[in-house]
Amino acid sequence: MPRQQRREEEDQAMLKNKRILLTGITGNVGGYFAERLLPDNEVVALARFSREGEEERWRAKGVKTVKGDFSGSLDYVPDDCDYVIHSGANTFPRSFEDGMRDNAEGSALLLAHCRKAKAFLHVSATAVYSENPDPDHIYTETDEAGQNNMGHYGGTKLAAEGAVRAMARQFEVPAIICRLNVQYGDVSGNGTGGGLPSMQLRQLLADEVVPFPKGRSCVHSVLHNEDMFDFIEPCLDAAAIQVPTVNWGGDEFVHMQQWMDLFAELSGKPARIEYSDVFDYPTFRLDNTHRLEITGPCKVNWRDGMTRLYRSMAGAPA
Repeated sequence: MPRQQRREEEDQAMLKNKRILLTGITGNVGGYFAERLLPDNEVVALARFSREGEEERWRAKGVKTVKGDFSGSLDYVPDDCDYVIHSGANTFPRSFEDGMRDNAEGSALLLAHCRKAKAFLHVSATAVYSENPDPDHIYTETDEAGQNNMGHYGGTKLAAEGAVRAMARQFEVPAIICRLNVQYGDVSGNGTGGGLPSMQLRQLLADEVVPFPKGRSCVHSVLHNEDMFDFIEPCLDAAAIQVPTVNWGGDEFVHMQQWMDLFAELSGKPARIEYSDVFDYPTFRLDNTHRLEITGPCKVNWRDGMTRLYRSMAGAPA
């Protein structure tokens, strides 16, 4: 029996009437999490809120905001939250120092500050994996990590995993590391939530060439936001002081050409694809065996999910 089903039978209220600290609310992942958590929980969001009106918009929705940086002072961050969902990251660090400070040190400092929490969920990325020369390789959680082409991001995200593991043991906080592949979903009113497919759809709708990474399989384990949110509760339940790692990807392998063909069909516009070095983006097919043991199967079929994404952007009825 999947852990998710056991959890549902044992406790239906794990993420109800709780105080949850969330980072990354201004991004695709954290913003979606906040929208889903808000109706039943108190959500405290730590973020820079650098775009005009962003903090005010979230406050109006009921989020308790803390303007700051998890790699800086945490004096105004409550230390008594029930759970921490750490989806914030510096995805384009300008230097190794910036990446280590924000991604590695910041994650360690945040966990140390929130050591009273029942569990700490750290959203990592498949960018930590070393690319296998076999384009059809399926990546497991024990695969080699640490070498790819994503600048300072992949390496400092891997360092963040080590920092979380060390702090979890030091302060005896149950934690889990979730390596996210390509997420996608309906685009919200402020333009977030759609992930990589939404960026490519914008290019198609604007009659622009859509670059694909040259020399790569272009196949991903795409994960819809709804399934990703449903993973949170069973993954928090699976958190442990000896920190487990789990791939966060969907159950279907999908080529980028497949979702672009679908967007072309829905829009009536041709998908102008060009393989080039301009978009040098690694692609990973994830082994979902361990994740299935924790969460059970995904519910959203990729074609249905991508169709909904298209309609959320193109204004067509759902």
